[in-house]
Formats: sequence, C-alpha cells, structure tokens
Amino acid sequence: MPVELLRPLTTDDLRGLADWTWLPGLTALRPWLVTALADVVLQGDDGLWFLSTTAGTLERRWDDVDQLRAAVADVEGADEILSAWLVEGAARRGLEPGPGQSLVLVPAPAVGGGFDLEHLALYDTGVALSLSAQLHRQLQQGPPA
Repeated sequence: MPVELLRPLTTDDLRGLADWTWLPGLTALRPWLVTALADVVLQGDDGLWFLSTTAGTLERRWDDVDQLRAAVADVEGADEILSAWLVEGAARRGLEPGPGQSLVLVPAPAVGGGFDLEHLALYDTGVALSLSAQLHRQLQQGPPA
C-alpha cells in the first residue's frame, strides 16, 4: 500500500490549526490538505499557500491545483515539498501514520532536533499542529507574558 503524502484536513486537525492564527495572513485562507508531516496546504483567492510547521512559515506557492499537482508529481518535487523520502523511509521502518495521525520531528529542528528518520514520532495531527504553532509562536514572539 502506498504511503499517503497528502490528505484532506479533518475537524480534529482544524482544532490544532486554529493555534496558528497568530501567523499573519493565515486567517484569510481556507485550510485544505495536510501532509504526512503535518504541513498544511491552504486555499486563498490568489492561489495555494503552504504552511511549513517545521519552519514556522506561510508562503504562497502555487497559482492553482494543477500547479500543485505538477510540483509534487516527480520525485524531486515530492521530496522537497512533501518530504516523501522521509515519510517513505519511516514507513519502511514500520512508522506509518494512521487516520488522523502525522509524523513529527522530535525534538523539532527549530530547537536543534534533526531532520531524519531517528527523530520521527507519530502524533495526532491536531496535536502536532497545535504544538508546532506554540513552539514557533514562542520562538518568533517570545514566551507569553
């Protein structure tokens, strides 16, 4: 069975995504898809946006769905955007997300963790989104007062 690299967001996922509303521009977008590593593709009036929960960034990446499909259709694009190499490596080791789950890098690369198979764990996607939002908010804005 092939590894699922992209799937629609669930209601539980959206609860975790709500913790990202501090990021400028996010609230104007419509959540659409989530990657196996809990990154999110969102729809805007001007195209498709990508929330990297690893980097803590939101950027407009594609004009439309066709551009997104083309971008992830080859191995290089799937590796760059969806981290397919990492997700497939985890699956070969028996670490494959089930329904509502995502792979998470622990500790996060933003605080010194590695971007490799040894640092992967399975989390509920909503929890993964919430934790990454809290981490990046603190890194970018400082701890809450």
